[in-house]
Amino acid sequence: MSERTGPLPRALAPLTYLAARAYRVGWRMDVQRQLRGGAARLGVPVLSVGNLTVGGTGKTPVCSHLARALQEAGFRPAIAMRGYKADQTAGSDEAAEYRLRHPLLPLLVGADRTAIARKMLHDDPRSFDVLILDDGFQHRRLHRDLDIVLVDAMRPGLDGDLLPNGWLREPPRSIQRADLVVITRAGGSIERVEDLVMKHRGRPADAVCRHVWSAIDRHHLGRLDGTFGPGELSGKRVVVCTGLGNPDHLVQQVEAAGMNITQHLRFPDHVHYGASQSASIRAATSGAEAVLTSAKDWVKLQKCQALVEIDIPFLVPRLEIKFDRGADAIASGILNASGCSVVL
Repeated sequence: MSERTGPLPRALAPLTYLAARAYRVGWRMDVQRQLRGGAARLGVPVLSVGNLTVGGTGKTPVCSHLARALQEAGFRPAIAMRGYKADQTAGSDEAAEYRLRHPLLPLLVGADRTAIARKMLHDDPRSFDVLILDDGFQHRRLHRDLDIVLVDAMRPGLDGDLLPNGWLREPPRSIQRADLVVITRAGGSIERVEDLVMKHRGRPADAVCRHVWSAIDRHHLGRLDGTFGPGELSGKRVVVCTGLGNPDHLVQQVEAAGMNITQHLRFPDHVHYGASQSASIRAATSGAEAVLTSAKDWVKLQKCQALVEIDIPFLVPRLEIKFDRGADAIASGILNASGCSVVL
């Protein structure tokens, strides 16, 4: 698990503690505002995948996993997301990753997800028959038939404070609103995380899953020139380049695959890769055989001509969800809430 207790340095603790108290007041006001308006209904089942913390908990691969399962079962899912610094046309990091994973899937991106979804259904009632709401736990303005909350095994946050003194977007007891709780990024012992879920929820998590690499794509000089099993690149000297909320899990997977990390360029979450970042990456490649990055980062890096043209491959893992336990419980919850029978 990450040892950091919040997004800001601990030296600022006296200030971040006071800021967290102000955040709590703002959170309560926002909840009251949303509840006054009531929750709108779309007329199709809405499955929300959310969390209680900032930073990555694995929502994108989980939503992708659900979307694929629904498609394989004969349903027509769509994904709706707020998108970081995005509107309906421009998109965001996660939106670009979804389009890479599911090029034919309807993707609704914007602040008012309810209005966007209603318009799409009005224009074409058959456009989708179930909506997956990415990061929807705090989005109370839209009625959800199922609330799935993810808790990151590497950084659960449930034993900490509200932002910015901790990682929490709302108090830990809010997990009691969840219909289903899934512990993500499990690997080693998850006893502490399970204890935290039990403490604040009053019952155990419904499922536990891991984020695993199914394959690694190699891109060289602007084109895909090979796909490998994770173990096939053991011994490679790689620069790890990340702009993620919590890149620790990716680093662990690189090491587990037997690759040697020459340098980790850890950029801020949602970083824009411009000239400065490109120069740092180019400089770091000296002595390395490849640059390894996440799919979320690759959708931006591949647009940097200065990087695409350098004579070093970029390795991009394909991330998939594997349930250690509870897949049937999640499938049952989806069936009871929406009538959609899926195999997870």
